[in-house]
Parts: sequence; C-alpha cells; structure tokens
Amino acid sequence: MALSFLYRLMGITHFRGVRIDNLPEEFQEVLSVLFYLRELLNTRRGSFLGDSAYGIPDFPIVHGRIPTDVDKYGISIKRCIVNYDRRVDNVRLAE
Repeated sequence: MALSFLYRLMGITHFRGVRIDNLPEEFQEVLSVLFYLRELLNTRRGSFLGDSAYGIPDFPIVHGRIPTDVDKYGISIKRCIVNYDRRVDNVRLAE
C-alpha cells in the first residue's frame, strides 16, 4: 500500500522504526486518526485560513489558575473532534 497523502504532507514515513506502508492496514488507519487528531488539537481556533472554526479555542489561564468553566472547554474539544473527524465516534470526556 502506498504512503497516504496525509503522511507525505506531514513528512512522516516511519512509526517506531517501521515504514508506515509496511504496517497492517488497520494499524495504518488508527495511526492516521491519531496523527490527524494531534494536528487538530494543536491548532488554535481561528488560525486556519480555510475554516475559522477549525481547531480548539485558547484555554485561558488567569493568574496561574484554571478557570471554572473547564467543563465548557472540554465540551468544545469534544465538539471539535466530532465535527472534524468522522472516523471517531463515541467521544467521551474523562472525569
């Protein structure tokens, strides 16, 4: 199987010393989801020119303290994953 466009775009050819296109297809799919989620969750909302809603909002830390609306932030992350990666279902927030 040829290396996917996403892997080529990101410059990723190996995972733990093994060429990605030599891994089982199911594992390649899991890696694809993980790599995409990493990119999604490391993108600040509003910074992607193609879609201003893509990414997650800034997490405000005021005077070194976490705000009380941390649940809203978690819901925002969940919504982002559900909206931008249809391969992921049953997204749950850890307590």
